[in-house]
Amino acid sequence: MRTRPFDREDPTILWVSSAAGEGREAGTFDDPFSTIEQALERVQAGYAIVLKSGAYDGDVTFQKSGTYDHPVLITSERGEGAIIREGCWYFYDICDLIVADLVFADAPHGAIAVIGKCERNSFAHLEFRNCGTEGKDSCTLYFGGSHAGCNLVENCGFERRSGNGHVSAAILIAEGDADAGIGEPNRDHIFRHNHFINYSYGILVGTRDTTRGEYGHIVECNTFESCSLDGTLIMCGDTTVRGNIFRHCRRSAITIAAGRGSQIEDNRIIDCATGIRTMGDAHTVQNNCIVRSAEQAIHVADRTNQERAPSRNIIVERNSCIDCGSGTPTARVAGIRIDRGTSCVLRQNLVYGAGRPYIIAGPDPKRPRLQPPQCFIDDNAASGGCGILPGMHDRAIDFVSYAGGDFTNNAPYGAQGWSAGTGPAAVASFSEWEMPAGEEEEPEEAAYADADESPNESGEESDEPRVRGLFYE
Repeated sequence: MRTRPFDREDPTILWVSSAAGEGREAGTFDDPFSTIEQALERVQAGYAIVLKSGAYDGDVTFQKSGTYDHPVLITSERGEGAIIREGCWYFYDICDLIVADLVFADAPHGAIAVIGKCERNSFAHLEFRNCGTEGKDSCTLYFGGSHAGCNLVENCGFERRSGNGHVSAAILIAEGDADAGIGEPNRDHIFRHNHFINYSYGILVGTRDTTRGEYGHIVECNTFESCSLDGTLIMCGDTTVRGNIFRHCRRSAITIAAGRGSQIEDNRIIDCATGIRTMGDAHTVQNNCIVRSAEQAIHVADRTNQERAPSRNIIVERNSCIDCGSGTPTARVAGIRIDRGTSCVLRQNLVYGAGRPYIIAGPDPKRPRLQPPQCFIDDNAASGGCGILPGMHDRAIDFVSYAGGDFTNNAPYGAQGWSAGTGPAAVASFSEWEMPAGEEEEPEEAAYADADESPNESGEESDEPRVRGLFYE
């Protein structure tokens, strides 16, 4: 949180104090409004609404816009002094607003809902504390409706003390109504330099499992910690996920569940169940460093729930998979799992550590429509005790500091740059909340489930791997 200097005599600044008694309430520094709604009645393009220190309870609806050259600012006088408590702010069809330097705490469901044709709005330096307290599925910051574009969320902190058994998303942006033929999709949102702790999903992009449309969303330079499902779940196409840090996500750090043409690049993933999981078409997975995933580092998946298409034409190149697969002792996959019905290219990846560098699913009599995958695997490196398969070279790799977590190397394989090295954190940590002893969070029910994960019971002996749950043996 930051402290801004304000000119107390500026007539374009409307002051609000929750401690103000009823009176003249001129909206000045010395005679502030007692409610935010009073300020909204007076606000114009280029004005600022400044909240003095105190607690502001209840819901508020915003329907006043600024202009491109003269946005409306809604902020606090002193950093964390203004706390929006147990309520939700609703923004309907608004443009050119800046909401900054506020704390939202203990919202029963969501803290901010941005609905409809909302464009060029910025939500910055906000802190969300323990929102979604009602015990139902919830989303803390929601972008819904249709025809929204160019909204920005940056430098915000999202923290939950513990789970309540329900699915929670810190940020969710809905697909929009383009597929229904009655509106436009939501496009070009940017989420960067945010910190997410103890949510089911940090960021959920898209809601329709669509394989059509261009959306242009960007998820970059965020930190995701202890997500009980996925750090980021992408359910529409043309989305970029780059430069993020993921730690301790219980299912996948990044899941591309649908769509076409998304890019997953330059991310560092540490101690998650699976690193990156793809479905859909023509995605690129490159220059990611995945460390100590319990399962496979990268999963080119065939799951076809609802409208989800299996992964096709996936490019997987220059990724580092370090000591992954220890959670699958029957068939340790230290690198990449490739499912039936998929197609992909694997090149210049580095797989380091004991296990198989990749595993390819064979035919399944129960699902004959899913043919064996079509793979081009060439010029990859295996090291550190990893097995050697076609398309892999046995290379001795010298890391800058294996013990220090710096996996930069001078070989032409694997990730390079900050994601391979220790690098700076994507964002500075917000206040650290400790989960009380004995309150270990139970995993929520997944928003989607994998289909047909039963073992292959054909009884036929084969050199091809058999399905066992989510893994192969």
